Amino acid sequence: MAEALRTDKAEDDRSNAIFTTYLKQPAEIGEALKTLRNQRIGLKLTFENDTTIYTARILDVLGDEFLLEDLQPRAGLKLMGSRRRFAFSGRANGLYLYSEGNQVRRIDEDRGVPYFRVPLPRNALFQQRRRAARFELALRTDSNPATVTLFRSVATDRDHGDTLEGRMLDISAGGCRVAVPGPVHPPLESGEVLESASIRIPSLFDISVQATIRHASYNKLTRKVICGLEFTAMHVTDRRRLERFIQSLSQSADRG
Repeated sequence: MAEALRTDKAEDDRSNAIFTTYLKQPAEIGEALKTLRNQRIGLKLTFENDTTIYTARILDVLGDEFLLEDLQPRAGLKLMGSRRRFAFSGRANGLYLYSEGNQVRRIDEDRGVPYFRVPLPRNALFQQRRRAARFELALRTDSNPATVTLFRSVATDRDHGDTLEGRMLDISAGGCRVAVPGPVHPPLESGEVLESASIRIPSLFDISVQATIRHASYNKLTRKVICGLEFTAMHVTDRRRLERFIQSLSQSADRG
């Protein structure tokens, strides 16, 4: 715990540069875990009565639990299976999260690959720089663009029905931006919960997600609505497909 509470002198000298608190609400802890997931940050795990430092990736955050996968070293599988309590920490650009006393709820498999269901912690130490940047990856497509189909639950006009299809502009682990031909009636608005959204990356995959509109604006010159989606839930298999795709984009960007 000493590591969690320590900041260097340069950080101490910057008044209010770092916000520190203990999160106690499940929704707040879930959002912090989603931020680490979206930035593809691995967690460090330490088990009771074991000195080894393990690593794992956050696969998803669903309801009252989060999913972990890719536990390394593999000896940790036995500790997870025996329900040994563990602490975890994760550090991204501008964010630090630490929690003790965690215990796996259940071990499941997807196509033979295990993942671990862990209840959300009751509390967690949280630190965040106020200037933290959001992590996103640009998606470049040409003649065969990536598309997103929005299935709305609101009553719509005859021209659009309850389905809208647009071109994906960019994507991250937590959401994407879409350009939809407009105008749209009724307008897309922040907070609108979609029935679902279908994402198609040509020659790679089609996935279905639950999503919420986080922002939308209509450009009269281009006659397009630019909207941002937050992915709120998806099947484990689709989550892994998305993670692999984003990892490939990240590797391509590093080489470029």
